[in-house]
Parts: sequence; C-alpha cells; structure tokens
Amino acid sequence: MKNSSDEENRAIQAYLADLEKSQGVAWFSYYLPAERSVKVAIRGLPVDTPPEDIIEALRDAGHGAEYVRPIRARQGRPGCLYYAQVARADNTIPGIYGVTELLCMPGIKIEAWRGKKGLAQCHRCQQFRHSSHNCHRPMACVRCGEEHPASECPRPKEEPPTCANCGGAHTANNTSCPVFRRETRNPRAGTVARTAAAPTAKPAAAQPSLVYFY
Repeated sequence: MKNSSDEENRAIQAYLADLEKSQGVAWFSYYLPAERSVKVAIRGLPVDTPPEDIIEALRDAGHGAEYVRPIRARQGRPGCLYYAQVARADNTIPGIYGVTELLCMPGIKIEAWRGKKGLAQCHRCQQFRHSSHNCHRPMACVRCGEEHPASECPRPKEEPPTCANCGGAHTANNTSCPVFRRETRNPRAGTVARTAAAPTAKPAAAQPSLVYFY
C-alpha cells in the first residue's frame, strides 16, 4: 500500500506491528528518506581495527555511526575496506567526507558507498524488493531455509543447501535460482551482493502471506 506522508507511514507501521502481535501478519516497510542512514566506505585503517573503535571515533568526530563492519580484500590483495552506516544529519554530507584522521591515524579516506548493482534481497526472510532492516517476516536461513539465522544453521556444510524460495539444492541467494531469475526481471529490483552455487529443480517452497507498503 502507498502512503503520502511521514505521519501516515508511522501510523501504518504501528498498525501492522499490532497485527503482527495479534494475528501473526508478516510485513515489511521501506525507510523514509529522512531516516535512511548514510552508507560510506572507510579506507586506510589497519585490517584488525575493531569496528566498535571505529564507531566511537566517528561519533567523537561528530558523526552518529550506527554500524561498521570490515570488508576483507580478496586473497592476495593488501588492505581492508570498512563499510559504515551513519545517522543522517544536517552535517553528515558532505562533512563526513572531510574526515581524514581516525584513531590518531592520518591518511584516512571516507567516500560514498558503492554497492553492487543487482536484485535487492532481504537477508532476514530471503524475499525480494526490500532489506532486512524493516522486515517483520519469518526468518529464513539462506542455506537451509529453516527459521534461524545462517550463523546458527545446524546443517553440515558437506550436505547440499535448500533454497528458501524454490526448494532447490542451492542457497537462497543463488543467481541460478528460478525465483531469483524471475525477480531479476522485475523493474523494481534494487541492490544486493550475490553469490552462486549449483541449482537443482525442486517444488517451490510455500510462502506466508505478506503485507508491504512504501
């Protein structure tokens, strides 16, 4: 469903949250433009720098860092890139791009994050056209399709995966998945990092009802 104001957006979110508790309705929503975090790439820090130290340093510099994680370089390549999400504020852009020192280390470079172009896929439910941040659908493991995080998947790695979307013997983010391919042709597709594995055709997995708005 579409809404025309920030107030309506928040009212609908509250209403859907109540339905989730009382009737088990699954839903997701999109961030309001003013609430979207600024995504940046940080270069020049040692590979073993703790993310929590970077968050604190960014906050000390006047930028409300919310999340930081390292992006390891490919084998054989030096260095490390850090991905960060910073709360949007009046001074965030272009101010954060002027930061050249963090944790007493000069030569730091902060630039706009450039995500890989492709199909937007939620890392929580494995469905498409939204992210995990405002997803209230049942969790689905990207490896086995069961309702738990991928980090807690009990399935041995030597066993084949099961796609949460089509039931095939591949991970849910496999670009060979028939559901993935179908959604790729959707003009509303967004951005996500993707991986590949060998596909096997199986009956499609049943999906719960879904309510979404933007």
